[in-house]
Amino acid sequence: MFRYLLYQIEYRRWLFLALAVALIIHVVPVETSLTPAGKSLLAIVLMTVVLVIFEPIPLPVVSFLIAVLEVLFGIARPAEVAQSFMSDSVIFIMGSLMLAVAIVKQQLDKRILFFILRLTKDNVRLTVMALVFIAGLLASVMGEHSVAAIMLPVSLVLVRIWQENQLRESKQPVVFLMAVAYGAAVAAIGTPSGGARNAIMLSYWDRVSGVHVSYLEWIVVMYPLVLAQLPILYFLVLRFYRPAAGGLANAYSFLRREMHQQRQFSVEDWITVSIVLFTVFLWIVFSDSLGLGPIALLGVLLCVVTGVLNWEDISHDVNWGVPILYASIISMGLWMDSTGAADWIADGLQFLLGFESIGGELLLIMTLTLLSMLVGAVVSSGPAIALLGPIFLRQAQISGADPLVFGMVLVAGASYSNFTPVSSPACTIIYGSGMVPRSDYWAVGLRLALVSFGLIVAFAHFYWPFVTSFF
Repeated sequence: MFRYLLYQIEYRRWLFLALAVALIIHVVPVETSLTPAGKSLLAIVLMTVVLVIFEPIPLPVVSFLIAVLEVLFGIARPAEVAQSFMSDSVIFIMGSLMLAVAIVKQQLDKRILFFILRLTKDNVRLTVMALVFIAGLLASVMGEHSVAAIMLPVSLVLVRIWQENQLRESKQPVVFLMAVAYGAAVAAIGTPSGGARNAIMLSYWDRVSGVHVSYLEWIVVMYPLVLAQLPILYFLVLRFYRPAAGGLANAYSFLRREMHQQRQFSVEDWITVSIVLFTVFLWIVFSDSLGLGPIALLGVLLCVVTGVLNWEDISHDVNWGVPILYASIISMGLWMDSTGAADWIADGLQFLLGFESIGGELLLIMTLTLLSMLVGAVVSSGPAIALLGPIFLRQAQISGADPLVFGMVLVAGASYSNFTPVSSPACTIIYGSGMVPRSDYWAVGLRLALVSFGLIVAFAHFYWPFVTSFF
């Protein structure tokens, strides 16, 4: 028993350290303008950052700890904490994950690969291009975690074909995996349904700044940046890996033999595709009046009623930890605003406004972009947006800037910091295959991040202020 306790203490040392630091910050009085509730909330935020980085316990369990401490530290009453965990954004995330299960159930991965090879045959460069753009376009609607999970088997089949063509010593087949990882990560900001981070920012705009952004307005603002990024990503990946021309010999014939009768769409396939397209149409047209969450649940309901999805599929295949995790993070962000913690941090960062007086708004945007990219690379894009969202919106209020522009800078910066495997769900899923070394993320991701930095600053200075003036 004693050895077991010692092992658990050693194994969970970061958990005990994070809890101890949070408790000390909560208990010890500090002479500051920050309210006691705000100080306690920052203690929880610091604890959460440590737990996200070192992960001594599963991340969904961190959500339970956040809820408990929000009550024990006196930040809010139990009913208020429960209410802060549930929002349209959280329902939207749950519904999107359920719809993704319906798509995966129809073996979309093999169909996507068959479609790709039917277009590209044995051309390696065209295959990489197709992976980048198809992963990107799908991720912008379905969510990058779902697309990465669907496209990982596609990439592994291509790697296997490459190895069977006598190219075992080459590291070049990693190009297929990286094309999927970065294609999905880059395009996830294209629409609100592309990722939970987008739903978090929508919630902050609505509940912190009183600004409502519709599904279509988000597309108008963000999709041009995605379209600019995808070709750049393609050329960067090709330039880094320089894949040989003969790696996919007879790949199309190989897949035709494997698929047999699965090449034709069944009735269930057509029903699933129709429901997904109908749901996206409702998001675009009616998100203002119906919200994103109820529409997502309507799509799930149609899948269940038509028989293409059942409750066993949903309960077994949905990663319930994702909406639980983001619900707790959104809760922390909302309490940061109401307890004054966001204002206190933003006031402490007012020296950033000095950059505006020195170099104008452009230098301030560059500073905020760099900050969001660094935080996103360390704790992943979703938590980075959840923690920095209220602070950025407060900075916009202090400087008299447009909260929409500052929010977009945060979303794009945190999402385009993919030089670590933990920076985005897609990068993490592909890294989990064990075939991509961490050094490749640094080498490729840093090059992409440098280009992304320039694009984000340009969009924030020229395009986004112009477009948002019509909202």
